Formats: sequence, structure tokens, C-alpha cells
Amino acid sequence: MSNLTNAPYRTEQVSGLPNGVNVKMPLEYDTWGRTISLGVRYTLW
Repeated sequence: MSNLTNAPYRTEQVSGLPNGVNVKMPLEYDTWGRTISLGVRYTLW
């Protein structure tokens, strides 16, 4: 299983201004749903 909470992937760029203030700008915002994989294994004799 992956992304169980269905949370988006976010990245930000932080830039510092000359007056000492940091500004955050979004770079990437991706969304995708939950992924559930199920595997079955068997052998014949």
C-alpha cells in the first residue's frame, strides 16, 4: 500500500529578500489516489 492518507506531494521554494523576509513560492503540487497491491502465489506439485 502507498499514499494511505491520500496526501498531495508539495514542494516549495524559499527566497530571502534584502529586508530579511523569506517568501515561499509553490513549485510542485501533485495529487494521486491510494494504491493497493495484492499478490497471490501458488505452486502445483
